Amino acid sequence: MTTDKNGAVNWPLAVAVGSAAGFVGAAVIWAGVRKLQASKVRPYNGASPTDRATRFHDLTIDAGNAEETFLVSTQLLRGKIINHFANVEFIFADLHFRARQLSAYSWLSPDLPYTIKKRIASVKALATADGPLRIYEKDLLAIANELPRFEKLRQFVAHGNMLVDFKRERPIIIFHVYDQPKQSQPILSERKNTLQEFHSSYMDLALFSERVIILAHKIITGVPLPPAV
Repeated sequence: MTTDKNGAVNWPLAVAVGSAAGFVGAAVIWAGVRKLQASKVRPYNGASPTDRATRFHDLTIDAGNAEETFLVSTQLLRGKIINHFANVEFIFADLHFRARQLSAYSWLSPDLPYTIKKRIASVKALATADGPLRIYEKDLLAIANELPRFEKLRQFVAHGNMLVDFKRERPIIIFHVYDQPKQSQPILSERKNTLQEFHSSYMDLALFSERVIILAHKIITGVPLPPAV
């Protein structure tokens, strides 16, 4: 993370550095998977690595070259989605604790707004309260209201088990995750996407994350907001 002399995060530079690191990370992951290809890896759920009848795979199964390339692509997308959502979660909390250093927002809770709902509520409170952030009310409310749109995606990608069905002409990415809604029994939820659909979900989140980063940089340097610690 890069900061200026006042402790403000240089988000645009951080994004550039993160992108470069992502390319390096992709190369490292690819090299590691290529090394694994030559070895016999323990199959998932007891299925035979050579069994092409079911053709369900995750990265614990020794796949063919084309399948392996597909699996690596989906795993990289999965990591990028988690990273973008983590950026947004951090920024929401960062705005909370930075703003709390100003007398106008000293009423904010000293505790971490741990859940997504609490972070959204905090940003909405900052947007509508009397203080220097009020001029950003429209933009802050916009990102706070849009974040829930990605919550289901985050739940599946961050916590779900991922498999790929190669039986079809276009492989299907399948996520399974356990959940327990309030006042309900545990349920097993499923999400299915083609690679194109999965990439589209990633792009939607990436563009949203970029908006959040740019807005946070504008607020932190414009108000300015002091470092939280």
